[in-house]
Amino acid sequence: MAGLATRVAAVLLGVALSGAASAREATRAYILDSGANELVVLDLAAGQRVAALPVEGTPSGIQPAPDGRHIVVLDRGPGKDKKERGYEASGRSSATIIDTTNLEVIGRVELGFGRVPGSSLFFAEGRMAVLCEGYDAKKAKDALPRELVTFDLGTARETGRLT
Repeated sequence: MAGLATRVAAVLLGVALSGAASAREATRAYILDSGANELVVLDLAAGQRVAALPVEGTPSGIQPAPDGRHIVVLDRGPGKDKKERGYEASGRSSATIIDTTNLEVIGRVELGFGRVPGSSLFFAEGRMAVLCEGYDAKKAKDALPRELVTFDLGTARETGRLT
């Protein structure tokens, strides 16, 4: 698979389904090609690429839904790392929700500022919550709020925002 960026995150659908009542054998792998800004779908049985879905922004991670029906591509948003002060975001982070059945983008949800890769993500009844850590600036006027944003996976709509 020449062309895949050096920085790649992979998730096997079977791993996402392992907690289900009847775990299925993994048939697809979803690979984030952050260099090309796309989610690549591989058919594991055939050993070939079956699709590539473009993703907006600068994707930095993927998270499968426990039911296997959705993949969420996470984008940290623009900004710069200020070391001990955190990530100084110049724009909001986002989540792109992809339907794995039809291999299509459902929508994109605007999150808060400074979502750190690997930060807490929680799923409950078709919803996801993402913690956005904000920014602890030296000057209060430059600080960005810490937020917990929840959204519906089926509709790609925000369902709540807690500062």
